[in-house]
Amino acid sequence: MKKLFVLMAVAVVAFLVGMHAVSAASAEEPAAVKAAKAAALKEGMVVGEAEVIYDPINKKWEERVLAIERLPANPNHGVLPHGVLLNKKYETVFLDFKEGAKDADTWIFVDKATGSVLTIYQEKR
Repeated sequence: MKKLFVLMAVAVVAFLVGMHAVSAASAEEPAAVKAAKAAALKEGMVVGEAEVIYDPINKKWEERVLAIERLPANPNHGVLPHGVLLNKKYETVFLDFKEGAKDADTWIFVDKATGSVLTIYQEKR
């Protein structure tokens, strides 16, 4: 009975250690986010004032483009970076700046193959 208890205790500890390793690995920042943050900092943005949203399939970006195109009076209408992104496979990182931040909401496009930043698009307010 004592051996069974020890084996169960060892199994539980091993499981908990394994779960901690998995959660630490999943909490690691994707390379595209690291590249985007570095590019934003290089541009002088205060990344700490933004919620960083990683969008590997560009769903949020596509939704934003549709919203902008529907409203011709939007100051961003007609200035989206379509040409730079044409025929590129990219991931999007959105910096959703808090109200009152010096920076406007920003989209950073990262090449999926190379991990380099293709372009940065900062919305007009």
